[in-house]
Amino acid sequence: PGASPTKTESKIPDGATRVGSSYFLLFSDRITRTEAAARCQQMGGKLAAITSERIFEDYVNDARKRSTFNAFWTSGIFDNGERKWTWDGHEDRFSTKFLRDRGDISSPAHEFLVMDINTGQLFPKPDMHKQCFICQWEK
Repeated sequence: PGASPTKTESKIPDGATRVGSSYFLLFSDRITRTEAAARCQQMGGKLAAITSERIFEDYVNDARKRSTFNAFWTSGIFDNGERKWTWDGHEDRFSTKFLRDRGDISSPAHEFLVMDINTGQLFPKPDMHKQCFICQWEK
């Protein structure tokens, strides 16, 4: 009998901040969204879903005080078939209240979302744009 595949445990990096059942860590590397998503996955996480004011208040707001970044990649992605925003790789329901421009609800200029670290608002950017990013892990 062959060896059964082993499940890779998510190793939450030192310095990650717990908010609810998730852990978040901001990375200062300015890279494309595709690169950011791959980097998070390599570390056993995924790009963060900023689903509540609590995540913003408990983590993003604190990270802002320690950094000079103005925005970061999130897992927000536009589903062209459904014509709506979703959190890619997350079960959480997307709330449009975090969008900076109400016009971005059904016809955004780009398909990926970054969060303005000062205001907590989400706005679309193209994948090729280079931004820092936040990864999220579940315990």
